Amino acid sequence: MTTYRDINAVWPTPYPVPTSREAIIGAKRLIRRAHRLAIDDGAVPKFAKLRRRKFKITSGNRYTEIRSGVWYVNPNQNGHWGWHQIVHGISHWAQRHYWPQADGHGALHAWLEKELAEYAINNFLAGQLGKATPPKVVDKIAVRAAAVAGRIKAWEAKRRRADTALRKLRRQERYYERRVGHPGLLGPSYPGEP
Repeated sequence: MTTYRDINAVWPTPYPVPTSREAIIGAKRLIRRAHRLAIDDGAVPKFAKLRRRKFKITSGNRYTEIRSGVWYVNPNQNGHWGWHQIVHGISHWAQRHYWPQADGHGALHAWLEKELAEYAINNFLAGQLGKATPPKVVDKIAVRAAAVAGRIKAWEAKRRRADTALRKLRRQERYYERRVGHPGLLGPSYPGEP
């Protein structure tokens, strides 16, 4: 039977502290892992789906838990917990969610926390979640030059549409001058014309 002493012994000391991005990605993966364990144990139907939730980073003495439909993940509770506390909080949630009749810190919770701890140790501690995308190098001059080129293109298109519209209107004006029979009856078609 798994004990909490066994669980705490597998964690390296000091506990590694994830970044905010790593903590949220890891929490999502731990929740999916707990869901899979519940399906394997028969606690939920095989094709049950997890509801999508919002995830936010919290700090200080706040636990990793779900409140008002939002998962609050604390990557460094009180400056010394890290992944260990995230796993502990998610294992408590999973036990309450999937096995509500079980005792809070009983054998079921110890088993669940051990499974999640092993998953986290094998998949998160070596920095596997920290594969950040390289920052984009932005050349401000090139961005501004592209914006100017785009505006020039837009105005040239507007000018072409205006020239086409004026050409059609002048054609209609000539038609009506012929129909009415007096070229000066409609007045000048553009400024400066007699």
